[in-house]
Amino acid sequence: MKGHLEGTNEWALRFFDKDIFILGLGLDYSKLDLWWLITYRSQQIRMRNLGIKNRITYFDLEGKHGDPVKIEMLKAFHVNVIECVGQGYKQKYNWALQYIKKSL
Repeated sequence: MKGHLEGTNEWALRFFDKDIFILGLGLDYSKLDLWWLITYRSQQIRMRNLGIKNRITYFDLEGKHGDPVKIEMLKAFHVNVIECVGQGYKQKYNWALQYIKKSL
């Protein structure tokens, strides 16, 4: 694995071997480094390279008010998208944190 991404920061390698939970990050398209990692990981999964078995979960805080194209892209790139339940961001964050605790 490290041979494929030599010189990359350690945090970037976690996208390929550890479960990742993305919460509180809008993942707009200016986050090129994250989109590149997600896209590259998806490509490797499709090509059955690297033996990737971890999961990336994105918590959608915006729901119906968000960007449906972004959500569909994430799903197409093998990212588990979960719409948070609750009224307002505080309840949604707390709901997501409980979900993460149960997943660990």
